[in-house]
Amino acid sequence: MRALGPIIAGCTFGAAMLAVHPATLLGQDPARPTPKAEQLTREQFDALREDQSIEVRGKVMTKREILATVAKQSAEAKAKAEAAEKEFEAAAASENENFSRSEDARIEKENAQTRAEAPPADPEETPAQREIAQVRAEAVQLRARAAKTTSEAELTEIHRRAQQLLAQLKRNQGGDR
Repeated sequence: MRALGPIIAGCTFGAAMLAVHPATLLGQDPARPTPKAEQLTREQFDALREDQSIEVRGKVMTKREILATVAKQSAEAKAKAEAAEKEFEAAAASENENFSRSEDARIEKENAQTRAEAPPADPEETPAQREIAQVRAEAVQLRARAAKTTSEAELTEIHRRAQQLLAQLKRNQGGDR
């Protein structure tokens, strides 16, 4: 209080406190202006004391208040991102479920159509004749799938299965003769 002696001589404590610059109470030099956040480097900011005042967009805050605000905003942003991620995952799961249902319905429709196109089973048919009828029905279904697809992998799979059915049909026809 020696440095303040001439200012506060003969004053009450309250009047003396009014005469003291607020920066002095915070341990800052009143002759030095409050640093502006925009002008500080990260290293300079890190070097400041926790109670150091800093001007941020025209508002004076302590370093501690700035760090608390940043932590709060970071936590809010993280919570928002997590909520958005959960919402996205739920929407994706719903979309996948809808797609699975529509694919199941499409496949069931194709199967029903194939069953309808296949001739009814004759009770006097031999097992070989039933197998030939099943092979033909599957061949009709493969042809329908091949006409609808453009996927090279699926066409390759259809072709491979058709070759297997053809070999099976030749074996069955060779055994009937």
